Amino acid sequence: SLYPSLMVNNGYTSRNIPSPETFETVYHTRLRAKASGDKHTANTLKLILNTTYGASLATTNPLYDPLMGRSVCITGQLYILELAMRYLQETTTVRIIQLNTDGLMISIEEDELPTIYRLNDEWQQSKNLILEEDKISAVYQKDVNNYIAVYENGKVKTKGAYATFGIAAAGAFSINNNHTIVKKALINYFVDGTPV
Repeated sequence: SLYPSLMVNNGYTSRNIPSPETFETVYHTRLRAKASGDKHTANTLKLILNTTYGASLATTNPLYDPLMGRSVCITGQLYILELAMRYLQETTTVRIIQLNTDGLMISIEEDELPTIYRLNDEWQQSKNLILEEDKISAVYQKDVNNYIAVYENGKVKTKGAYATFGIAAAGAFSINNNHTIVKKALINYFVDGTPV
């Protein structure tokens, strides 16, 4: 929820939004739903919050406000970059695998995790943001928007046109289901070693 968090914390909602207070109410309702395990409500409200952000950059939308939209992107990128720089300055084994406007993926030796967690805590306090952690055992990527990630628990996450197919979790947007056999072959090759 980085983008909606920045919109609430920094006042980056569109200046054309009828009620910033309503946006903030929806934001906090989503966080409560997520914390209580109500995935349906949390995912539904996530879609609303992220769409409101997207509307700020859509020229034909009444919420169009490029100053606020770009402020969200730039601030998010700078915040994440600051955290990455602290990792690089205070650890010796960290490798930045992926850095995007709303997250970062690193590889680090287990014995340096306490330093990472300390830096995370300091960053969260200073930015009034909450980090989430996923432990990944393998990642195969073209770029930050196209990858296959294998989590330690065996779950596989795909992102991007090269490896995503099926029905969107949000249900509102279609996923490109062309050439799904190729996408399945790529996933099976990287995850299970199945020859293409």
